[in-house]
Amino acid sequence: MIAALFCGCSSSQSDDEALGAEPQRALSGTWVVGGIYLDGKLIDVNDAEGIASIYGNQLITFDEEGNFSYLNLFLTEGSYSKIFRKDYKMTYLLKSENFFRYDNDAEEFVEQPFYQGIKTQYIISLLDENTLAMWVYDESTDTLKDESEPILYVRNGSTSSYINKYKTDINDW
Repeated sequence: MIAALFCGCSSSQSDDEALGAEPQRALSGTWVVGGIYLDGKLIDVNDAEGIASIYGNQLITFDEEGNFSYLNLFLTEGSYSKIFRKDYKMTYLLKSENFFRYDNDAEEFVEQPFYQGIKTQYIISLLDENTLAMWVYDESTDTLKDESEPILYVRNGSTSSYINKYKTDINDW
């Protein structure tokens, strides 16, 4: 069912062969927010200083052992695995396993229980070799939260061909 849930994010280069990498290598490294959807329009966060400041400290890292760390006001760690789709796009399920908040007094991240025992899960899909889309995923209903408006991450230090091709010029908005 997941395959039918993705937004208009598409790329003819999104399959394993076009990306030319093993799943874990395709994701490895650090990714930063590069684009968001607002009212169905793709906005490059670097084109708007105010938007960039909101997402500037949000990032996700992956290692080749299948683990991730997601920093978004809080730090979430867990594991990821590839899921198969009929369209063969590289897509992964991220399962949260540990949750941390930053303790200003101790100046370090301190592990916390999950809110109401609920572990947030995410679905990500590679749009090109330097861009991935991320949605919050509800395993109990097999649905994505805000499926039409994912957050797009760009490999740190790279540019996104996908965002450059599909972004809305904020001067025209």
